[in-house]
Amino acid sequence: MSHGNKIFKSAGTLIAIRFIHRFIGLVSILFLARILTPSDFGLVAIVSIVVHFFDTISNVGSEQYIIQKEEVTSQDLNTAWTLNLIAKVILWLLLALTSPAIATFFEKPNLTPALILASTVLIIGALKSPSIFILKRDLKYTGIFKISIIQKVISFFTVIVIAFYYRSYWALIIGEIISGIIFSLGTYFIHPHRPKLRFIQLKEQWSFSQWLLLKGIVGYTRSQIDTLIVAKFFPAGQLGKYQMNRDLAMMPSHNILAPASEPLLTALRSTRSDINRFRIQTSASLYATATVAVPIFFFIWHFPIPILETILGEQWLDTEKILSFMALLFLYFSFILVIEQALLALQKVKLLFYFDILSLAFVTLGLLTFLNLDSNLANFALLRGLLGLITTIILLAILKYYIQLSITRLCLLIFPIFLVAYCTVLIIKFIQLPDFIWPIFDLLSNGILFCLLYTIFLSIYCIKIQKVSEVIMFLNLLGLHKFSIFNTAKE
Repeated sequence: MSHGNKIFKSAGTLIAIRFIHRFIGLVSILFLARILTPSDFGLVAIVSIVVHFFDTISNVGSEQYIIQKEEVTSQDLNTAWTLNLIAKVILWLLLALTSPAIATFFEKPNLTPALILASTVLIIGALKSPSIFILKRDLKYTGIFKISIIQKVISFFTVIVIAFYYRSYWALIIGEIISGIIFSLGTYFIHPHRPKLRFIQLKEQWSFSQWLLLKGIVGYTRSQIDTLIVAKFFPAGQLGKYQMNRDLAMMPSHNILAPASEPLLTALRSTRSDINRFRIQTSASLYATATVAVPIFFFIWHFPIPILETILGEQWLDTEKILSFMALLFLYFSFILVIEQALLALQKVKLLFYFDILSLAFVTLGLLTFLNLDSNLANFALLRGLLGLITTIILLAILKYYIQLSITRLCLLIFPIFLVAYCTVLIIKFIQLPDFIWPIFDLLSNGILFCLLYTIFLSIYCIKIQKVSEVIMFLNLLGLHKFSIFNTAKE
């Protein structure tokens, strides 16, 4: 199997994992959104933000360190596991001790027990076998796929049963803990390596990880700063509405584009010595991202009501504008994933750290200034998306400097995709499909027609430009060059 096909297969497996996870998650939300209240989701959002922040602080970059190494020994694995375990234990203790103060800061003192219990996921996650890093490095995701499915199914039934009987946000917290336990245990069944406490490669790993750790802390804060501000200045019910719509809009990115970009770091690492091929591969990745992200952006923006009615229920329809504007957040995050992976492959971790600090300050200042002028939650979501797009453009300009990426060429490749997606929306609105009694049929009818028309228009566009190097790489990766209409797309 060629390296390109291996990357594509790995990306496909990761997308399948996330798709099944999200499908089960959607079924879960269909029940929970009708059982729990927006305030319940708001309280869980606060717990989730805090725990994930501490998890990010304790992330010493073990996975990235192992993946980027040319050769990996058992000592490397053991040191990575040891360093990760120590960091997680320290941060777990810190979170448990500061939980009362954190709950008081958010003016939710009753959250202290939930924060303390939820903090155990740090230890649970640290105990997973480091062999999972080797499997990802070698693009072997079959075992990970299996334990991920088992993990999600068991946690799903746990959450539903507890939520049905107790009608409490505790169901989501307990489900997260059960999920972590199953995954960590499962990693010991898919690879023979057994970790041991070792410090032999500690200095080498820490020299790589320190900037990645700092970047992760600042990067996570930047990605969640809007939710933190809403959690501080808005009631729990408003936070629940904001967070649920945020999660809905980000689902495609977290469950399709993010897993698809994971093997990209491995691919770019192998071509970074050839700057010309690296540039084409990066440009092709941005083009491929656009073919998926742009139509999803337009669909979320123009069809929020059938999405909300189907997934969350009628009681959430007053958040229509929030979901539409959250589409901007999805769009910018999709592109920034690829840009950051390219800069990581170039080992520009320190640069990314400084950029994250400046962009965090920029976004925070913008959002806080807005709150002094307007307290409308939908407009707040719109501003967050626009600020994100500005930071993405700046980061793209930085990448251009290092690999001589042609922004003009990239825009000429991607802009027609925006036109194709927008024209598809206009056609569907012109046709005016009939309304169905069940909202899910409205969503499916609009979604299927949108996908069909968009695929036809995109295929025509790809045929017209199939001799462009980025498109050749994209078509070959998908295996579409085997079809006669794409028979000139050969590397």
